[in-house]
Amino acid sequence: LRWHVKRQGVSHCRSKEFEAAVAYLAKLQQMSDAPIVQCWLARALIGDGQCDRAVRILLGTIKADQSNAEAYKVRGLALCLSGDVDQSQKHIKEALRLDPDDGEALRWFRLVKALDKHLAIGTEAAKNRDFETAEESYAATIGCLGDLSGVHALKYSWAVDMLAECAKAKLRLKKFADCIEDCSTCISLREDCKSAYLTKTSALQAQGKVEEALEVMEALMRLEIHSQDSVVRHTYEKAQFEVRKAKRPNYYEILGVPRISSVMEIKQAYKQVAMRCHPDKVPEEERAAAEEKFKQLQEALDILATEPVMKRQLYDEGYDREAIVERVQRAEQAAQESDWQRRHRHH
Repeated sequence: LRWHVKRQGVSHCRSKEFEAAVAYLAKLQQMSDAPIVQCWLARALIGDGQCDRAVRILLGTIKADQSNAEAYKVRGLALCLSGDVDQSQKHIKEALRLDPDDGEALRWFRLVKALDKHLAIGTEAAKNRDFETAEESYAATIGCLGDLSGVHALKYSWAVDMLAECAKAKLRLKKFADCIEDCSTCISLREDCKSAYLTKTSALQAQGKVEEALEVMEALMRLEIHSQDSVVRHTYEKAQFEVRKAKRPNYYEILGVPRISSVMEIKQAYKQVAMRCHPDKVPEEERAAAEEKFKQLQEALDILATEPVMKRQLYDEGYDREAIVERVQRAEQAAQESDWQRRHRHH
C-alpha cells in the first residue's frame, strides 16, 4: 500500500499535479482507509484548493488515532489555509508534541505564527486608519499563505479575502489603479467576492468612471446570492445615481455663476445670457442649437431661482431634473394630505 501511495500519489503531489493526485489517492481510499492514504489524499486536496474536504477527512483519522502526528500537522495546514488560524496553531503544536523532530511541522508552525502576527497588525492598522501598514501586513499575510501551501496563495479563498482587504487599504491610500487591479483579480478567482465588487466600484467612482462603476454593480446584482443584500442594493442605487448626476447639465456653468450665487444674482445672469443666446438673435443654421441652449437656460432658472427652494437644494445634492420634479411633487402631495388631515380633525 505504501508503495502504491508513493508510486503515483506522492509523485503527483511533488510535481504539483494535484488533480491527478486526488483522483489516484481517492481510488486508493476506496480500497483502504489507512492513515497514510488519508494524509496524502488530504495533502493532494489542499494542493488542489479543497481545504474543507481535507479538514473533514483528517478529522476521522485523528478520531481513530489521536497519536497520529502527521494527521494533526496536515489538518493544521488545511485549517490555516481555510482561515482558522487559531485551530491551525493548536493542531500543528500537537503534532510537534507528538513528534518534536518533525522539521516540516516546525517550519509550518513558525509560518502560521508569523501569519497570525501580520494579520493582527493589519486588522489593527486598518481600524486605526494606518492604511499603509494595513496594506503591507495583508500582503505579508498572503505571502505566508503562499509559503505554507507551496503553491500560488490565491488558489485559496481566504487569501482572496486578504487581497480584497489589501484593495480596501489601497482605496484609502488613493492607489486607485492598483486597487482596481486587485479587485479584478479577486473577482476573477471568486465570482461571489462581494467586498471586491464594492471596493472596485468606489475606486472607479473616485476616478470619475461612474458608468464602469455601475457595470460592476450590475454584475454583482446578477448574482442571486447578493441581489437582495441591503448594502449591495444601496451601493447599486448609488451607482445609478452617480451616472445620472454625471449626465445632467451643469446649470451653474450654463448661467456662468458660482454655486454660492444668490437668487438675485442668478436671475440677473439669466437675463444677460438670455439676451445673448435667444434663438431669434442667431442665424437660421444655428437656431436649433440655440433653442436647445435656451431651453437648458430656462431649466437652470427654474431649478436654481424659483420656489420651492428645495429644488436647488436637491440639485446641489446631485439629483437631476427628472428626480427633482418627482421629489417636489411628492413633497407637495404630502403637504396637501397633511393639511387635509389637520382640517378634518379640526372639524
